[in-house]
Amino acid sequence: MHDLISRIDTAEPKRILDIGCGPGNSTIALRDRWPAAKVIGLDSSKNMVEKARQDCPEAEFLVRDASGDLSDLGTFDVVFANASLQWMPDHEALIPRLFKLLGEEGIFAAQLPQYDQMPMSKVVAELVSTPQWSPKLGDVRTGFSFHPDGFYYDLLSQLTDDIQMWATEYFHIMPGHSDIISMMESTALRPYTDHLEGEQIVDFKASVCKVLKTTYVAQQDGRVLFPFKRLFVVARHHACLDSR
Repeated sequence: MHDLISRIDTAEPKRILDIGCGPGNSTIALRDRWPAAKVIGLDSSKNMVEKARQDCPEAEFLVRDASGDLSDLGTFDVVFANASLQWMPDHEALIPRLFKLLGEEGIFAAQLPQYDQMPMSKVVAELVSTPQWSPKLGDVRTGFSFHPDGFYYDLLSQLTDDIQMWATEYFHIMPGHSDIISMMESTALRPYTDHLEGEQIVDFKASVCKVLKTTYVAQQDGRVLFPFKRLFVVARHHACLDSR
């Protein structure tokens, strides 16, 4: 989040839209960077928005599905989406729709976790296809939207020629493999555990953890390096290119 914000090159934005703001962590960071701006946080979870309102009363928060039409909110100097777009479908239509919310010289800034390019993604996919788990989880749709890096360039290059892209692999230093499970249980593992109950959830997490021990080998001190790739895109709107 902070890496993405640091690359947004705009001095005094007046209006900022935080897509998928969650409990408001990103909204607070945006407010800290630009305290004079009007910041609107958007999330589909009522509970998340209530928490954000408590922690960041200076901002405005709305319970909205950001994958729908947001044109009634007006235009923004920054449209910010940190680790939220992967939960939304149809990026081919979604990202141009978000880009249209930008005013002249406005900036679209997004960070997308590239979980599908990580070894853990393959581990979980192979596990749910085994005889033990396939009857319960083989047909589960995760609901995630992942695309290759070049997909986002091709999409944005139809909207602007002012694009920055980079990827960072963050090494999370975990005390053990069970900590990877704890980190991922509310995201990558949730679509599967939502289809399980009680001891089934415990058994599934244990199965994932067992395979992770051979995928992410512990270091000499017993800790585990868990590299996590994240793609960043920052694109600026130029009104003179709207005719493209």
